[in-house]
Amino acid sequence: MNPKASYSNLNEPAVSGLKSLALSNLGLTTKVALVLLTTNLIAVLATGLLYYQRHQNQLLETVEKHFHSVAQQESQLVNNMLAKSHTHIQLLANQLRLNLDSSSDNAEYKPFQDLDLVKQKLDLFKTTIPEISNVVVMESNGNVLMSTNPALEYFELSNSTREKLQEKSAVVMDLAKKQPQHSSLILTTNLRKQNDEHIILLTETALSELADLVDRHIGLGYTEETMLLYHAADGGAKPIVPLKFTSSPDVHPQINPFNGSISSQMIKRYVDYRGEEVFAISQMVPNTNWALVFKIDTQEALAIVHQQRDFLLLSLVTATLAVFIVAIIFARSLTMPLTKLTQVAQMIAEGNLAKRIQWASNDEIGVLAAAFNSMANKLIRGHEMLDLRVREKTRELAIANENLAKANRDLERITLEDPLTQISNRRAFDQAFHREWKRSSRSSSTLSLLMIDIDHFKQYNDTLGHHAGDDCLIQVASILARICQRDNDLVARYGGEEFVILLPETSNIDCETIATRIVKTFAKERLPHPASPIADHVTVSIGFGTHIPSSTDNATVFFEQIDAALYKAKELGRNQAQPIENQQEILLSQDKRKVKSNIKMFLKD
Repeated sequence: MNPKASYSNLNEPAVSGLKSLALSNLGLTTKVALVLLTTNLIAVLATGLLYYQRHQNQLLETVEKHFHSVAQQESQLVNNMLAKSHTHIQLLANQLRLNLDSSSDNAEYKPFQDLDLVKQKLDLFKTTIPEISNVVVMESNGNVLMSTNPALEYFELSNSTREKLQEKSAVVMDLAKKQPQHSSLILTTNLRKQNDEHIILLTETALSELADLVDRHIGLGYTEETMLLYHAADGGAKPIVPLKFTSSPDVHPQINPFNGSISSQMIKRYVDYRGEEVFAISQMVPNTNWALVFKIDTQEALAIVHQQRDFLLLSLVTATLAVFIVAIIFARSLTMPLTKLTQVAQMIAEGNLAKRIQWASNDEIGVLAAAFNSMANKLIRGHEMLDLRVREKTRELAIANENLAKANRDLERITLEDPLTQISNRRAFDQAFHREWKRSSRSSSTLSLLMIDIDHFKQYNDTLGHHAGDDCLIQVASILARICQRDNDLVARYGGEEFVILLPETSNIDCETIATRIVKTFAKERLPHPASPIADHVTVSIGFGTHIPSSTDNATVFFEQIDAALYKAKELGRNQAQPIENQQEILLSQDKRKVKSNIKMFLKD
């Protein structure tokens, strides 16, 4: 037997396997590169997409909270302006009715007893209220009897306004377009009806004050816009004040809050009059056919998220290229020992058996083992590098999330704090009141509430000015916060000159003691109030009460009882505190109900 031949035959399967491995070298390199590359792509894409989606949702929630906050403020400002205008025209109307000529047998028709006096009242009214551009006394046929504008001889009212004035003498509001780019707010009231003729008082107010109110808030960006719209006769929405990005009065807003195309609760995407995609919500102005629409371009609102998306894409490309290069190097280092082993196998196939096989079985196997160890070390270092990059990215994401959470906390604090007095606002009180009501209902504990109103605060503002009025509100808030210092007590500005104090787990006696202390404290502090008819200093009226809520009680009813007690304190002369009616009977009934409940539980046990 030929030893060489038999030795060669025994190793044929091994040589065939080595050839197969040699043919698959390129495939193995490609497979290793693709595995590493795919793993990197999936990890980076999944992390980036999850972060992008989460950050976008949080940013939209922030925009929605901002819009809701601005909507409440703007709606209140517009409503206050309209209420002030209604009050002005009613006051003037009441003065002019005193001068109406009531003589029925007078041959010469005179609407007023003293025309000069009426003219003086009109001029004085226009001078006192700068925002009023014109005051007119006219007949229902449009004939102007008297006006602060001497050139005005005829004034035409809309048909709907005339019909409302013929039915009743209440104030009617209308918008009139006098020139292509100038509109005004018209308020009319019926002074008298005689012989099917009406004498009408009309005030004309420029819309610049409304425009100032609409643009007063601090926005999120340049493209944020507040649109004040009214419900037109054709069912569409038309702007009351000029739109921000156009000077043309004929541009249609495209967003109609009166037909349900825009929600007042949830921010959604729309296309505005510029053809731009925007986020928008709406807010109806009470007692009017007006609405406020708040919008911002989606491109600007999501600018931060888009920048992060671009950064993530750049990071993905960079990481992919780096991993691809590393994968090629690693793959080649993995195939080198197999290539050398193939060369040795070829040498064995050529007949160099004794030396090459001995060398292959001893030296080359050791080299191959060392190569595997080297490859393993390189792979470990590669994983460490990749893990380090992931940790760095994770740390960056954590820092970004922490900054965003801090911004959300700051925004939440701003929305729950009154910007003037630096105490809690009405929203914070509403949340705390309903929360404590439920907690007191579960634990059958007492809940006390005080509603405080500064006496004759309007006269304070009229005498000392609104700046002094703001200082007074700040001092009042400081005094109330100093009196109530428990951690769970809440002092909040409810609106205007009204404050509320929520006292969980406070008895009726303690509540009354605190209410009395507040009245005495203001008497001791003696904040000057020169226009007050009841004292030379600032005084307050208080309505207070204590309740033990049950699952069947209504928090609104209790709040209305406190408000009624405050009204009673005002009726009785102000500068005092009044409890809710039947306070002792209510508490006694609640105590009896609690005792019965305890007896039932005892018998059940």
